[in-house]
Amino acid sequence: MAEKISVARFRNILLTQGSADAFKEATEMTGLDPASGQAWLLKRLEVSFAGAVGLQAISADSEIGWSLSRDSKAAMSNLLDSDIIHQNGIFASLTTSGQVLVPGLYEYEFPDGVLVVEPEIFAQLDSTSTGLTLTAHMRLYYETVKLSEVDILRMLTQG
Repeated sequence: MAEKISVARFRNILLTQGSADAFKEATEMTGLDPASGQAWLLKRLEVSFAGAVGLQAISADSEIGWSLSRDSKAAMSNLLDSDIIHQNGIFASLTTSGQVLVPGLYEYEFPDGVLVVEPEIFAQLDSTSTGLTLTAHMRLYYETVKLSEVDILRMLTQG
């Protein structure tokens, strides 16, 4: 009897923001066609910063934020925007000791039922007062699932 093997499907998304703290967005093609009835069931998102040693030079009272969305954005949005699938960040405030602890890897497990049916998704990166060139590596894990045409149409029209 054949054993069922679970394959971890994922996409890597690379975001590089210049030291001028300019907003950065990347587009990732999902390969999904609404007519096919396929969707991505999102499982987990990992975010790490390349050359994290550079984060040692992060400015006091600074912030780094990232998000994953169903639509392109002109600036960082928030959870009040129904296109935003996930949002997270680092906030550093000035302390007398100057000590800021920054994890090397941020992991987020999506709740059951978070689906993507759009042909592309978008990742955003923004920061304030860092003075750093940031390179964020995102890894998005997913499973491909089958949906009815009605479900896909509902998701495309309602977000």
